[in-house]
Amino acid sequence: MGYDLHAIAPEIVLVATIVVVLVADFFFEYRERFRTATLAALGVLAAMIPVVTLAVDGARRTLFDGSYAVDPYALVMKGFFLAVAYVTILLSVRASTTCCCSPRSWGCW
Repeated sequence: MGYDLHAIAPEIVLVATIVVVLVADFFFEYRERFRTATLAALGVLAAMIPVVTLAVDGARRTLFDGSYAVDPYALVMKGFFLAVAYVTILLSVRASTTCCCSPRSWGCW
């Protein structure tokens, strides 16, 4: 019984990105924490690649006896949420580097 890994590739890429970001955050110094956001942004963009290739293919795919389906509606929603995640990551990097970079700052007020 073979599984279509291309159909679940966006989720696999996101899970791998989460693991890499969590492990990398453990090793980076406080001043280099923006690098974890860079890794997260690259991972979200990498997860967008299988979404685009699945959309170009256009075939409806089902896995796990029909309990997981990849159709055009699912791909639009995945693309939308990945785009929102990417913008959120970019905005969080901008906010964290502009107003909270001083060790004495307790926030942006």
